[in-house]
Amino acid sequence: RIKFLLIDQLEGVLHRQVVMDSVSFNPFKGVRVDGFKVLRKDKPWAEPFIESDRFVANFQFWPLLAERRLVLDEIWLTSPKIRIVRYPDGAWNFQDMFISSATRGAALGPVALAVADARLTHGSVEFIDEARGGRHEASQIQFRVKDFRTSGPFWFSLSFASQHQSVIDDLPPATVDMDGKI
Repeated sequence: RIKFLLIDQLEGVLHRQVVMDSVSFNPFKGVRVDGFKVLRKDKPWAEPFIESDRFVANFQFWPLLAERRLVLDEIWLTSPKIRIVRYPDGAWNFQDMFISSATRGAALGPVALAVADARLTHGSVEFIDEARGGRHEASQIQFRVKDFRTSGPFWFSLSFASQHQSVIDDLPPATVDMDGKI
């Protein structure tokens, strides 16, 4: 039942078909989604616009209820893939997402957010430029944030490999590693 509620809400916000293989939810502990996909609007049968093997969010119920603070003990996103396309006419495959949904949460008021540990592992972002004939991919993305608060600095680390192909030029592959405090 929660699976269909989540799918319905996400499809309304994203204006795309959403697929989830399974959803586990405990209102006092958290949520786990396996096999998450947001399909392409123009070609729903093609590779998804966004997909992830697993999403897990473990939260604390009482701070949200009593203090309007969302406290996440951990968030894991495993093997996310995003495919961004610029069409020959210059339009993007995501530009109509979120339209008219910006005001939906306004009645709830502000909620403070704290995340003890957030991890994205084995991610990739693919950019396909049909307008100019290029392709760029960031793969092996590893991203971690510790002790995130909306009210102060937090620690992060990011690494990924990058590869670019174009009809104009080909750049050599590169690897990026960074960490610090924001």
